[in-house]
Amino acid sequence: SFRMGEDMAAFHSLPDQAAPLRRRSILVMRAVFLIAALLPAPTTALRAEELLNDTQTLRRPVAMVASRGRLLLACRETGTIAVVDPDELIVTAEHQVTDRLDDLAVLQGVSADDDRLIAVSINEPRLLVLKLAQDGVSVVDALPVARYPVSVAISRDQSIVAVASKWSRRLTLFRTGGQVGRAGTSQLEKAAVIDLPFAPLKQCFLNSQFLLVADAHGGGVAVIDVEAGRLRSQRTLIGHNIRGMTLSRDGSQVVLTHQILTSASSTTQSIISWGGVISNTLHTIAVKELLRSTSAEQPESIHGSLFPLGMERQAGGDPGDVVIDSDGRTFVALSGVSEVAARKAQSLELQRASTGRHPTALWLDESHRRLFVLCSFDDAVSVFDADSLKPIHTIELGRHTPQRTRVQAGEELFYDANLSLDGWYSCHSCHSDGHTTGLLNDNFSDGSFNTPKKILTLLGTDDTAPWAWNGGQGFLRYQVQASIRSTMAGPGQHIGKLSSDKLDSLVRYVRSLPPAPSILFARDELSLHSVETERGEQVFKDQGCRDCHTPPTYSSRDSYDVGLADEAGVRKFNPPSLRGVSQRAPYFHNNSVDRLIDVLRDHAGSDALNNDDQQSLVRFLESL
Repeated sequence: SFRMGEDMAAFHSLPDQAAPLRRRSILVMRAVFLIAALLPAPTTALRAEELLNDTQTLRRPVAMVASRGRLLLACRETGTIAVVDPDELIVTAEHQVTDRLDDLAVLQGVSADDDRLIAVSINEPRLLVLKLAQDGVSVVDALPVARYPVSVAISRDQSIVAVASKWSRRLTLFRTGGQVGRAGTSQLEKAAVIDLPFAPLKQCFLNSQFLLVADAHGGGVAVIDVEAGRLRSQRTLIGHNIRGMTLSRDGSQVVLTHQILTSASSTTQSIISWGGVISNTLHTIAVKELLRSTSAEQPESIHGSLFPLGMERQAGGDPGDVVIDSDGRTFVALSGVSEVAARKAQSLELQRASTGRHPTALWLDESHRRLFVLCSFDDAVSVFDADSLKPIHTIELGRHTPQRTRVQAGEELFYDANLSLDGWYSCHSCHSDGHTTGLLNDNFSDGSFNTPKKILTLLGTDDTAPWAWNGGQGFLRYQVQASIRSTMAGPGQHIGKLSSDKLDSLVRYVRSLPPAPSILFARDELSLHSVETERGEQVFKDQGCRDCHTPPTYSSRDSYDVGLADEAGVRKFNPPSLRGVSQRAPYFHNNSVDRLIDVLRDHAGSDALNNDDQQSLVRFLESL
């Protein structure tokens, strides 16, 4: 269309004697353009040589699934599906689906013609049902789901498709139509929409009836009864950033990877060096314990067997995907340090090997002799001998590495645990995907010891100066630099000196992060509560809340006494922005209040407000 516009302009500039030719040509162009606009958009299938010569686009593959002798990679930035031949170790095609992909799964049929791919993008509140053919991908169906979908899970009997939506905190369940394995399994019927107590990410079917869903930021897990379409129970484990989840081979245990933050530990070099601030772990929990009947309203703590992923001077920051072979060997992607680790059943030893940058997904071939590792920041798949962890080959999605923008380079640094001492944790370890784990951390950003405070979200932080709980830092660049030097005791040996360009890229990435959406917007409930939110906004004005939380950022540069003191007796704190506040419970610097309504009743000086005004004010805050 851009070229057509240039040609149209050229014809308009022809001399008058060429007017008949100009008119005819313009009519032809308009007709062609109209016909093209009315035709369905074609799918794009790049030939292998075109794919390998493509140097313009950074793909960022984030999911990898196997289907009938092929590996299918979901590429986040391009919205494409790359097809890999795992025997020939080459990319055979790449198909355009949408502008972004966040997860991919396969709904298996009797034959390849019956198979359907199930895909989601956090940008689109719909589930895409796709058919993959030799010459491209066609959209069979697009079904509405809750906003911000991030992951897909399919039950082993192929009867249930579950879509987890992050910011709306919802799970959408679909039932497959017709007899499983027959043509028509792509017909999905919505079965239930379930509200969750946290923002979800990872999912794993424990059996045909129960689904385990994990918190994207903290340590919450929930068991869903998919037959009844309801939340059955919720538990809390000691940990956060649950990024790997799978079943043991016999189905009796679920294996998780996550991190553990010790809130009372100060971020000194000696404590960081042995994992005393943040450790990385492989966590095994009995399925029967998860299925034990508990209250769906009040979460209970749950414990299992922990295995450390790293040691002094060789940490395993930000563990990711996990797979288990038929012999009980466990393979873990150590995403933050760009390694893969293997542990034999019951062994106390951990074998490790370097991979491409930021490994996020793992797959074992049918023989369990080769391990495929998806390396998101290299647009590549590293292939290893599963027994020895010796590298076999690297499958590149492009012949050359595309030029990265400063923001993209900053994203890579944000998730790089090598920025910290010995690779224990990255920026993401505390600020999950730029948000917050919701936990307390005793770092030195406020200039004090033994005063742990809640980790602040970085979403929308660009325009909320000054930074830190005491509002003591007026420049984001210096705040980021200080965090690396003190909170992370870095940069680590694999990074070396943090150059000005790298620091600039990291700051630009942080500045690019938008605020978290409100829960009412994410759930499409703004219009449902419009009367309450309007009334609540007026209460917000009348009560003088705007003095400290000034629109449009709903923050301010000063510090205020809200009746709470830290361990050092400090009572004045800089108010965090209220944008996305509904996604940040619990509240205050010490996590002392669980609900917004309790913030108003106990600390906001709102004794004069009746219950209706308080509820309206809560609805207004939930709309920000």
